[in-house]
Amino acid sequence: MNRPLMVTSYPQSENASAMHSVYSRLHDWRFPNVRKYFADTGYERYGLVEKITEIVIACNSASADYSNTDEVRGIVPFGVSSVLKSNGPQKILIDGNSTFRSGIYRKFFGQHGLPIRERIAQPLSIQIEKGGLSGEKLENDLQRILKPLKNYDSIFLACTHYPAIENGIKKHLKPSSQLLDPVDEMVGWVQQIWPSKQDSVETVFMSTGSP
Repeated sequence: MNRPLMVTSYPQSENASAMHSVYSRLHDWRFPNVRKYFADTGYERYGLVEKITEIVIACNSASADYSNTDEVRGIVPFGVSSVLKSNGPQKILIDGNSTFRSGIYRKFFGQHGLPIRERIAQPLSIQIEKGGLSGEKLENDLQRILKPLKNYDSIFLACTHYPAIENGIKKHLKPSSQLLDPVDEMVGWVQQIWPSKQDSVETVFMSTGSP
């Protein structure tokens, strides 16, 4: 059965590019049934979307506001799973202000008895949204944020913006450091519940505000 999946994000315009990156990753993995991309830049109106059976919340801070159900899946549990599977004793996550304040990762890792360090990585997401994927300002911020982390074994990217500057992040870490992206685990979940090949369907882009 062709089951449509909706990829959505937080009701703030600055998350649109991050959500698009998750959508693209899923589509690249040959899931053409990921058919609706809802860029909710105004407020959440899921009722506007018809015939959706599952929703993936492609934002860490938005996922902190929701409990997983059979129909709605946040990205946070996928992130926790990726960290639990990672190698090396020294692990840290970098996130934004909203995710940090929510305490969602500290809660989940505490349930597994795993103490986890966090470091707020602002203003990286703001720069990414403005198209600042390189340049002196970005390099200065990366140096400041990542210098204390250069000896960590695993750095978990607890913001779906950060993979856009993955190469820049790696330059400030030791060569053996592992970057963990929760989208990898999310794609694995999609592989399990959907057939890998289906007939192509129309992709619909929607926005409640400025796209």
